[in-house]
Amino acid sequence: MTKAQEQIIEQAMALPPEDRLEVAERILITVDPAQLPEIDAALAEEAERRIDALDRGEDRTYPLEEVIQSFRARGKK
Repeated sequence: MTKAQEQIIEQAMALPPEDRLEVAERILITVDPAQLPEIDAALAEEAERRIDALDRGEDRTYPLEEVIQSFRARGKK
């Protein structure tokens, strides 16, 4: 990843969640539709990898309340 990309991501991550969603949506609509099958395949592969890791006991899930609390704590720093 280039330094410029890292800076853009850092700036985007500093935005409130609603604004990040809007930025993400605006970027995603610029993706070439011909690439969408590749993106879908990559997402499906990642989902399968994570499910397999859960099934093997190599990963775990977290309660939603715990995840939200963790994100809120990060935002206060």
